[in-house]
Amino acid sequence: MNGNHQRSASAGTPIPGNEPFNVDNLISLANQQLTGEGFGYSTSEGNYSSLFFASFLPTPSYLEVFSAPPLTPGFENLGVEDSELPISFSATLVSVPEPTSILGLLALSTLGATSVLKRRESFKFTANKFKKVS
Repeated sequence: MNGNHQRSASAGTPIPGNEPFNVDNLISLANQQLTGEGFGYSTSEGNYSSLFFASFLPTPSYLEVFSAPPLTPGFENLGVEDSELPISFSATLVSVPEPTSILGLLALSTLGATSVLKRRESFKFTANKFKKVS
């Protein structure tokens, strides 16, 4: 995915160039993590990709269909810029804090920083109060 901006293909539709194979955009944590429909996305360069589990192969595995302009509808019309290649695929669950948790943490860190600043100013004031006078 190369860090480019991507957009998921809508579930129930194919990626351009791979009609009529609709994606379902489902990913599982089970051993077989993608369905036969798989998921699809587009890149900011106008290319499309669909990753899926190919249970029809003699040794079932994951495949990626890649299509790039000029896009010709239909999977049987793959051009030289297009491909269907075996891939490795693995997905893991990542815990992301809820937005309200992030706001709470931000509020607490702001309060903490404010109290540290107040403490420093109070310390300066106290230190100035007890300066040795010559």
